[in-house]
Amino acid sequence: MIQVEDAPSTDRLHELESWARVEYERCHPQESFDDLKRRAQFTKEDKGLLRHWLEAAARRDRRTARPGAASVESSG
Repeated sequence: MIQVEDAPSTDRLHELESWARVEYERCHPQESFDDLKRRAQFTKEDKGLLRHWLEAAARRDRRTARPGAASVESSG
């Protein structure tokens, strides 16, 4: 399992959430990222879903931060 770094800075968390928000809302046009964050406070399923979106943002950030890194698109 890929983990988001331990205790990311506020700026870093904001950047990760910003990317996750855009992509989540693109994939789920009927709901907002804020809705997911609210539900994550109450259900383990939504908490896991939120964690997965933030982990995806962190993976994307690491991949694009490496000079010369190949872009790998997810197929699913």
